Amino acid sequence: MTSKVRKLFNFISIILLLWTIISGIYLALPQEYKDLIPQFNWLTAAVSGGSTGILGSTILFVDRQLKKQDSNNSNKYLELAQEFLKIREDNVELRKELAEDRKELKETKELLSETNRLVRVDLESKLSNPLVEEFVKEKMRGEGIGKEE
Repeated sequence: MTSKVRKLFNFISIILLLWTIISGIYLALPQEYKDLIPQFNWLTAAVSGGSTGILGSTILFVDRQLKKQDSNNSNKYLELAQEFLKIREDNVELRKELAEDRKELKETKELLSETNRLVRVDLESKLSNPLVEEFVKEKMRGEGIGKEE
């Protein structure tokens, strides 16, 4: 729809500018040719030619400004779309990194649990060692190691 309206305005502005040119040509004609068209005089040519010239030029100027604005808007939408795609790619990368971090955290948690189990086994084995002083054994029992005994 907008394209049809623009084409119509361009056509009208061309007609108006053509009338301006015809009026200018009339004003440049020698007097004997001007006398052949009695309904059209220099005042009519100047007023109608000037007004249609201004109107036609204004329509072309507005059309050019609208095209420029449309171009600027299109560029802004393109930049916005590119930024959106960049953010989306960053989001995908962050999700991958988060998944990897979760996997590493799970592995670290399992290793820590295994390490704690081995330390507990080591401390419990020291409780049965007769060479470890009773004071140290009581400290270990106070920390929750070997309470079953």
